[in-house]
Parts: sequence; C-alpha cells; structure tokens
Amino acid sequence: MHTALHRLSITLDDVSPAVHRDLVVPSNLRLDQLHQVLQTVMGWDDSHLHMFIVESGQDVLRYGAPDPDFEDFGMPVKAENRYTLEQLAPAAGSGFDYWYDFGDDWHHSIEVTAVMDAASLEAGEGIHCIAAQGACPPEDCGGPPGYTHLLECLRDPAHPEHRDAKRWVGGPFDPDVVDLDQINRNLAALAAAFTAARKAHANRPATRRSRTAQVTARRSTGRATAAPALMLEPLLASEFITYYRGILLDIAGPPGKRQNVIEHLIHARNLLAREPERLAATLERLRGTDENPHEDVVNALQDFRAQRWIYLRDTRSHSIFLEPDGSAAYGVLGLTQRIREISQGSGVVVTAALLNFRGCIICDGLIATGATLGPGIRRDYTAQLAQARADGRYSTTALFPRTQGD
Repeated sequence: MHTALHRLSITLDDVSPAVHRDLVVPSNLRLDQLHQVLQTVMGWDDSHLHMFIVESGQDVLRYGAPDPDFEDFGMPVKAENRYTLEQLAPAAGSGFDYWYDFGDDWHHSIEVTAVMDAASLEAGEGIHCIAAQGACPPEDCGGPPGYTHLLECLRDPAHPEHRDAKRWVGGPFDPDVVDLDQINRNLAALAAAFTAARKAHANRPATRRSRTAQVTARRSTGRATAAPALMLEPLLASEFITYYRGILLDIAGPPGKRQNVIEHLIHARNLLAREPERLAATLERLRGTDENPHEDVVNALQDFRAQRWIYLRDTRSHSIFLEPDGSAAYGVLGLTQRIREISQGSGVVVTAALLNFRGCIICDGLIATGATLGPGIRRDYTAQLAQARADGRYSTTALFPRTQGD
C-alpha cells in the first residue's frame, strides 16, 4: 500500500523580511492535525483562533471550529476534523489560506507544489520541513503592521520605543534567523503524538454500550461536565446565574410587565456597584430562604467590577478584557453563552461586570456594547496587553486589587 504526500509552500503574507516554509505532510492528514503542524512549523503558540479558507469558483469555503458568529454573517464554518488536506487541495497548483488570530490577522498563503507517492505510512509519519526562511513574528505584536513597527523599534537604538520593545520581546530577536533542525525535532514529536493517538483510538472499545457505560459512570461519580470553549462549566454557570439573578431582583424588585428584564437586571447591578452596602441587607433578607445564595456567589460579589472594558479578542481558552487605561488585562469566561455571541463580536468597548468565581474570572453576561475599536486603537491595546503580561498584570484567576482612586 502506498500513501500520498503533499508538498506545501507556506508564505506568511504582508511581512518583511519574508517568512516561508517548505513542508511535506501525508495527504490524508486531517485539517485539525494540519493546524497543529502549521503552528509547529511556523513557530506560533496556538493561543488564538484559526480557520482554513478555500475559494471554489464563486463560493468561499471555511473550515475550522464551527462558530455561530460567522453563521450570523452568512459565513458557515465546516468542522475541520471531518476533512483532510487532500479534500481541501487535491492536486499540485491548488491552494488555500490559513488564517490565524482573528485580531492580529496572520494570513498564510499555502500552495500544493507536488503530490508524491510514498511507502506505507502510519498517521502522522512523513511530516518534515525541507526548508525554512525567516523567524516567526512574536505573538500579539499587532499583526503585519505591528510587526513592522516592532522591527523598526528593535533595529534603531535611538528609537524612543527601543528599550520597551526589547523588554517586550524578552530577549534577542533576529527576524532572519530560524532553526530548521529544531523545527523538525518539534515536528517529529508531533508526528509521534499523532501516531500514539491513532493507536489508542484503534484499541479503544467503540460499542454504543461501552460509551453509555462511561457516561453513566461519570454521572454516578458526580464528575462535572466539561466546559465549552471560552465558557464556565455548565453546572457552575447555572448555580451562579440562579443566585446572582435572585440577588439583583431583591435589590431592584421584580420588573414591570412591560419592562425589559435584561435592562432591569443591568439597572440592579449598576445600583449594587454604586451602593455596595445594599448587598448586606439583601443577604439578610434571603438568609433562611430557598434563595439563600451560595457562599461562592456571595464572595464573588464582595469585589465585582461593573464598568467599561475593552473586549479585545478571544484566545482558545479565554476572552481578553483590558482596563480602559490598559493597566491590567484579564482572561475571562462567559456563562451560558460565549461573550462574543452577546457582544456581537470582539474588538469593542463593553459595559459589563467581571467577578472572581471559583478560581476563574467570569463575565456576568449583562453586556452593553459600545464603540468598535478601529485598527489603530486595536493595535495600541494589543501592545498594552503584551505590556500587561510582561509586567505581571494579566490574570485568568482573580481580579487585581483596586488601585487608589478607583
């Protein structure tokens, strides 16, 4: 049996010096695996969302993790784990775009330069980088324009931002230097992981009965269900919403028959933020009733922040919020909806409450969306996010103490 190999030419768009990779992979590689290979061969950290884009006549096909936000704009996304590279680009001369980080907008032009026969290969084997040119840009540097500016700062010791740029990069950075041997060592480790996963899957019992038994066992042990990406675990989210809503309704009273419930809850939340002493009276009234809130919810309300935030973007695990002055940044989880579904996209100013809840930072979901960030402002906040991380002012577990004057 012979397995085909695809030889791919990968070019990172709109950057100078050029960043290019010449890569060989199995033709039957799934797209979710190809994503991991591209992250490895380029040098990215896989900390942002991604998508494969193929133009087919007048149609544009997108593959990735299906996202309701794109469906709302007529941009349905096919599940990448159901398609292979040879289905996406079957022959030499075919190509596609690999889009990484929807905020920085790194676009990779990928062309199939050859389709070759090879000896029988196990899944993941045969992955090899033939040639590499140019270092991968640092994550979160602001996309191609931000990368250009960063290089200008690094190259000129007299540049007013030279010192800050060196500190932000974290050490020497040469855009022309790339370690091909290290790339291939990393690819070999990834290929081994693919092979191990394939063998484990082949040896796993796959009967309906065994899967049902596993689910029953998990339920019987009380193990929490897995949290969807960018969201709190469902049972915890339900617990929080129940008690949080009860507290807010006690503070403001029930809404009128024609009153918008969400607006009423936002009013109650803002009232509590202005007059935190109301919480003690509410807790006293609820104590001993069925609505007596759980201690974790009470603790979360001791220092919650209802204010304007910069909702910059999503990573694979969190939504990124910044203080408007850029002094601190947070990785935030949604409750029953991803935050971008409520705010209708990222890169916007929002009014919402963030709270410390069970070792996470959560958004209360009562979001009012304001202005959309322009490209320049978005780049500025991306730089402030990087600075906050460098200064230890980025957290996914707890809000930083309020500074004097807050």
